[in-house]
Amino acid sequence: MATVHNVTRVHGQFVPNGTTPLAPATNNTMQASDGGVSHSYSTLRLRTDIELYVVAGGGTTDVDLTFLYETLIVVGGQFTEGGLATSSRIPLTDENFTPGTFELGDWVQWDRLYPTLDVVSINIPQLVVVTWRPVGGTIDTQARRRYDSINGVDVWMPWEIQDGSGLINTTDAGGNTYLLGARFSQAVFWTGRS
Repeated sequence: MATVHNVTRVHGQFVPNGTTPLAPATNNTMQASDGGVSHSYSTLRLRTDIELYVVAGGGTTDVDLTFLYETLIVVGGQFTEGGLATSSRIPLTDENFTPGTFELGDWVQWDRLYPTLDVVSINIPQLVVVTWRPVGGTIDTQARRRYDSINGVDVWMPWEIQDGSGLINTTDAGGNTYLLGARFSQAVFWTGRS
């Protein structure tokens, strides 16, 4: 039996155009797999860098900053059996759950993001950019899961936004838009055994 150590990386973004979801369950970011060479996979570590941000402004009135302090954002990481699940859990709705069919345990990562007010232009039309990030920077987690199959392990990166203001991805009465965007990169460290 041969064991091979691997790292799979991915990056991406959701542009702030009003279509970035508040609670995506379909963010299947990558797979720990070598195309069926191995018959057993073990994940070791998951590293996630993520920023969720709102670009607000463009209207004829002041930007309503309640979206800054009435928003809770949690990002999660979940592993499932390769190619079998069509969606993941979402972090706030499924905060505590019993793993079901195709799920390899509970949350590998479950981390709250914290806001910073990055850009403020007070001239009308105003521009405000608020970014939510993990408090410690990179979320780096020992993530030990095993799946004995040639199909590998799917990696999911859902987030969930509790928007108390109701403004994110909308336009207010003054014409200000509040558009959600995201930037991320991930790496999963894993071994394959044949």
